Amino acid sequence: MISWNLDEHNDIVVKDGKIDTVSTIYALRVRIQNALQTFKGELQDKDYGVDYFGIMLKEDISPIYKLQEFKRIIQGVTGVLSITNAGYKQDKKTGTVTYIFDIKSVYGDFTIDQSVEI
Repeated sequence: MISWNLDEHNDIVVKDGKIDTVSTIYALRVRIQNALQTFKGELQDKDYGVDYFGIMLKEDISPIYKLQEFKRIIQGVTGVLSITNAGYKQDKKTGTVTYIFDIKSVYGDFTIDQSVEI
């Protein structure tokens, strides 16, 4: 698996005048981050993406249901075998919730997180 390298802002990384690429576990991480930042209905496949407007950005929905929405997206990425641990932490001052996932993949295990401001 090869993918374009993205920075923490989901921008394409350019090195020496060329688009930087990554492979194996690094490419899978980029693909997961990209999937988690895709809004449902944003692409031609209207069912693909995170339901940010229906679930993630609503204050009256429990973080546990939001965690399940992210898990659904991660498990749909080719190369992910399972999510071995998932949780979240909430910063009441900023209103930011950070979701953390331990992922078992065909390339090895790694942790990824995604923050959402509510």
